[in-house]
Amino acid sequence: SIGREQTLMQTKIFALAALLCSTALAAVEDTYEPADSKVNVLDYDNFHRFLDQHQDDVILMEFYAPWCGHCQQLAPQYREAAAELAKADLPKNVVLAKFDDGDDYNRRLRAGAPDVYNFTSYPSLFVLQDGEHERYGGGREADDIIFHMSAVAKGLDPYEEELKTKPGLYKDDPERSKYVRDLLDEEEMSPVIADSPKNVLRVTEFYSDRCPFCKSLASEYVEACKELKEKFAEEVECHAVNSRVFYDVAEEWGITGYPWMAFFYQGKKVEDMAGLGGSDSIVNWVSKMHAEHFDPNGVSPPPPPKKPKKKDGEDVGAPTDWSATVFEHTRFLLHSIAAKYPDEPTPEDEESVKALIGSLAHLFPSKSGANSLRSALNSASLGPIDTSSSSSLSAWMCSLENAATGSSADCSSAGLALLDLGECDEACHNEEGWKVEKEAPWSQTVYTADPEYHQKVLKTPEDAWQARELFKVLDLAKRLGIVTKKAEKKMRNSIMEGKKTQDHYLKYLSGEVEDALKESTL
Repeated sequence: SIGREQTLMQTKIFALAALLCSTALAAVEDTYEPADSKVNVLDYDNFHRFLDQHQDDVILMEFYAPWCGHCQQLAPQYREAAAELAKADLPKNVVLAKFDDGDDYNRRLRAGAPDVYNFTSYPSLFVLQDGEHERYGGGREADDIIFHMSAVAKGLDPYEEELKTKPGLYKDDPERSKYVRDLLDEEEMSPVIADSPKNVLRVTEFYSDRCPFCKSLASEYVEACKELKEKFAEEVECHAVNSRVFYDVAEEWGITGYPWMAFFYQGKKVEDMAGLGGSDSIVNWVSKMHAEHFDPNGVSPPPPPKKPKKKDGEDVGAPTDWSATVFEHTRFLLHSIAAKYPDEPTPEDEESVKALIGSLAHLFPSKSGANSLRSALNSASLGPIDTSSSSSLSAWMCSLENAATGSSADCSSAGLALLDLGECDEACHNEEGWKVEKEAPWSQTVYTADPEYHQKVLKTPEDAWQARELFKVLDLAKRLGIVTKKAEKKMRNSIMEGKKTQDHYLKYLSGEVEDALKESTL
């Protein structure tokens, strides 16, 4: 009896193993291309030859591994897109190719290396054109691939083209849009959320139309909004933002992922939802928000005041208190910076103050003030900014003020000495009101080029020094044609993600630059 049970158990195990093997084999076979497929299957031996043969075409290259589940899911969509693009009438031919990077022999190509295509996961897709490559950022459905690659072949920006279509999960479905309104850009977001005079609680979902969980949540959100409509009538409205496409709207409100649910009232974000689940969780959360925040007699902030009418191109009326305050604060800041500017500035000091003046003219909050600054900076009589010393910069700041405002301040040394900046020596070192910590690592060059990199990588003064040197070498490497802008971005991302160190790339690039310079002198 025991022997029969053991035999039966072994038979079941063998049958299960056979089933698992056959299932796995079938999944792996999904990545194999049939004889009539328009997808070009490459290997180590023919990879570069293929690129040479198609140097005038647009190539979509997939690096995959047969065992990768996402690669198996992509395969039929990729195959369908290749067939449609092969017969499409486009300015440039579009060809799709795939390279089995999981194969030991093929790995000799080093395709995933930082100095080649720089990827660490499968599938990784890249658009190759005119000797350059960039990561493919389109969708993984056949229609998405066709749309993206057709735009590239036409010389258009596929992301801008997609923006024009305003994709959303709710807007094209009458049953969904009855309860959930897709906000399709910041021009809709602001009037509905921030500036609307209606006294309404607003629930807003930030999602991606390519996120599987977001797609499955959509019906739950609609069901919740339907119930909220019945429960609270006009006091609650449901909205949604496709933050994959309209990421600037999401960033404006501090949204860092999706799906993400936020609660707005009277022009402000009140709370982000925790524990997002099915429709019940949304209804319970909104009901709680309604009980805590809704004021039946509340009034949302009035819309922004209308701009004053203009006559002959000039603003009517005297400057407002607001504009006068902005002018005085700006004046005081610029003159104070000049007064504390070093007499022997570093190149970074000089570049920083130039960037400050340029940014001020570009972003000055008063339109008339911005125009005045720009006109003054374009004036040959003012001359370029003098950053050679504190006294020179102070005199130039004074001349800028005269040119921009029509005033006639004395910009001589004696006149500047009389400039009322308060007790600068005392005020400039007053730490009251500031969060005082140990000296922070800082590099203006790095922060201006990449603020995110500065925040994530520079933790010590040594990090700041290395970052400055690395960015100098990167700039030289780009000018010498050693790295492209895209490769530079990938290197920075690798450092920010902790996969490589600054020292690693500094040594690598220094050697490459040195070799290139030696070759150029031969």
